[in-house]
This record gives sequence, C-alpha cells and structure tokens, in this order.
Amino acid sequence: MYMIKRLVTIVWVTVIGIFLFSSGYAQDDRYVRVSIMRNEDSVSVKVGGFYQIKNAETGEIMRRGRGLRGDVAYSPAGFSIAKTVFKAHKIFIKSDYPEEITVNGRKFSGGILLAQKSGSNFSVINYIRLEDYVKGVLYHEVSHYWPIEVLKAQAVVCRSFALYQMQANKNREFDVTNDIYSQVYGGRTSERYRTSLAVDRTKGIVLTYNGKILPAYFHSTCGGRTEDASVLWHTTIVPLKGVECGFCKESPHFKWIKILSPEE
Repeated sequence: MYMIKRLVTIVWVTVIGIFLFSSGYAQDDRYVRVSIMRNEDSVSVKVGGFYQIKNAETGEIMRRGRGLRGDVAYSPAGFSIAKTVFKAHKIFIKSDYPEEITVNGRKFSGGILLAQKSGSNFSVINYIRLEDYVKGVLYHEVSHYWPIEVLKAQAVVCRSFALYQMQANKNREFDVTNDIYSQVYGGRTSERYRTSLAVDRTKGIVLTYNGKILPAYFHSTCGGRTEDASVLWHTTIVPLKGVECGFCKESPHFKWIKILSPEE
C-alpha cells in the first residue's frame, strides 16, 4: 500500500462485467479465476457434499453425485478420477455452495477447472467468488494479529488488485496466480476470523482513479523509495509514480546488501 501516495477514490462495486459461460456459474456472479496448480501430472480431490462434473468445452453434465474422492490424472482417453474416465480435455468440478473442494489437502470454495496442457500434464484453476478470494489472500499478505483498520485497508487493496486483473485478463484462461506474481492465495484453508471480518466490513469497496479500477500494486518494504509502476507493469497513472517513503524503515528488509561480480 505504500506505493499509493496520491489521491485515489474509494467506491462501491455493484456490477462487474465478467461473464463465465464455460464454468456453469450464473453470468451475473463475480468470480475470480485463480491458477492454483500448473503442469501437474496427478492431484487428489475430495468433495464431501453434492457435486457435478461438466465437460468445460461442450457444457455436457458428465456426472452428478454426492461424495467424491480420488486421484486425478490425464491420458489420451481423457481425465480419470478415482479410476473413472471422463472423455474431455477440460472438465469442471463444481460443489454446492458453500461446500468446499479439497485439492492435495487444501480446501477451496467454488469450483475447479482441470485443463490438459501438454502431454499428460494439466493445470488446476479455482473459480471463486470475489469476496471469498480476498479472504483466502489476506492472511498471506498481512498478519491477522494486526489492527483491524490495517486489515480493512489491505482488503480494499487486494480486492482492487483482483478486479483490475479480472478486467485485464478476461480473454485468458485465468485472471491471477496463487503466488507472489499476483497475490498469495491459499483458499479456505488460509481463512482466519479477523481477516475474514475485515473483508466482510469492506465488502464491495475498491480503489479507483479517474473512474477506473486502480491497479493496486503493493509490497512489504520499499527501501526508502518506491519505483514507478511503469518500469514493471507499463502503467503510467499518477498515483503509481515513485515517491519517497519512510513508512517501512522499521522493516528488517529495509536495508540489504547484494554483491555482484564485474561479469554480472
């Protein structure tokens, strides 16, 4: 948040034009597509309650049931789950809300898309409601023991960042990744009471600049000065210009040393 030093506007989000036809979700719902695993050859999945498995390319419902558990793999015949083969390159597993899906021991709300990538490798993309996504992020980006106003401010930033990426990546297979290259996201397993409370108390609030969602990039330590966002992300808006910053001077990472050889 230290990078956002100049005037921005806080607004309520009411409608977001992100329509997900292939997932099976209603098109007026707000979902973030999070790439949670990439180039996997096997994962384990579990759903405790009702679920359905859909061919994500044709929309065909391939199975409905209650209680799913097993290993997932891909072969030329299609995806196999607990030794049952589903003939498709992409399948979508949806659980009844708020039932969760467990993937490799970690719990996720919403649904997951399994998409074959190369050979027998496939990716796993979590389709999740925006507010639930922010709840799965906040614990990893701030301490849940920090003052509630700090948590609320960070929730607004994380929500703004997610919405910006949803708009920017609407023609890609996913909006964000689950690591430091987007925001660290751990699903329902990472939700905590105080961080979830901060998300609920700021529901729908985002940062905008000149009527558009602000790409709310943030960091833990700037070392005394932020860099222009244009250096990394090709955005030249005024609030993301580099500025002097003393807020993080108590951080253990404020000062650091890196030794480079002449060749480097």
